[in-house]
Amino acid sequence: MILVVVRKYEAVDVYRIVKEIDNHAFLSTSSVTSVYGEGFDPIKDGKILSKKK
Repeated sequence: MILVVVRKYEAVDVYRIVKEIDNHAFLSTSSVTSVYGEGFDPIKDGKILSKKK
């Protein structure tokens, strides 16, 4: 099993790559409210920092 977290607009690329590797692969998608870490929302000193809108 591989778990991949990507932004919504990146999902199409993931589907394409998986299909190229295994046309019979099982894919499941779900929505999340927040993702923290590199490339997503930052975590600093153990606290989650909100993005300014």
